[in-house]
Amino acid sequence: MGGVKKMKIKNIEDLHEIREKGLKKLLPDVPRVAVGLATCGIAAGGDEIYKKLKESFEKERIDVCLTKTGCFGMCHEEPIVNVRLPGKPLMMFGKVGTDKVDDIIQMIQYGEVKNGSAICKIEEWDHVVLVSPLVYGKGFTEIPHWNEIPFFLNQKKLVMRNAGITNPEDIEEYIAVGGYSAILKALKEYTPEQVVEEVKKIRITW
Repeated sequence: MGGVKKMKIKNIEDLHEIREKGLKKLLPDVPRVAVGLATCGIAAGGDEIYKKLKESFEKERIDVCLTKTGCFGMCHEEPIVNVRLPGKPLMMFGKVGTDKVDDIIQMIQYGEVKNGSAICKIEEWDHVVLVSPLVYGKGFTEIPHWNEIPFFLNQKKLVMRNAGITNPEDIEEYIAVGGYSAILKALKEYTPEQVVEEVKKIRITW
């Protein structure tokens, strides 16, 4: 297929190199803005918000990393846009219409969040397979943590843990949060019997 980036992973060093590239996309030195473009996000107008943000960033010549992401689970809040300023938490903004685009632009320019505009924040995120959580940053004490809001109080994210955080179409971001590391470990370090035992442990845990 034309335009598809080919990637070969021959060893653990290749995986680590790609992982570092992916982490730079998730934690760039410039603001990162991700628009929820799963089916619920698109149905709520997320594609128009993405287009509006892109045009605004180009017009204002604002250096940002604009990308897409999946559904964080709050379909009723779509279109959802998450924003991370360098060193600050990842913030979720819900029901983002064209009227809220200017608020996001100003927040990025001045580093301040309008009171009541963000649904929640994420200071660090455990992608399950990583050795340690991915640290986004701290700040904005008036914004509740994601697991403090009623919708998520009794939830535990596992299978869909990366949805709404990473770009599902970016293989480097997938690898950054642990993609392929389990299969590589199974092939390189475990015997077939040990793999079976690990799977049994997971079934017992769940």
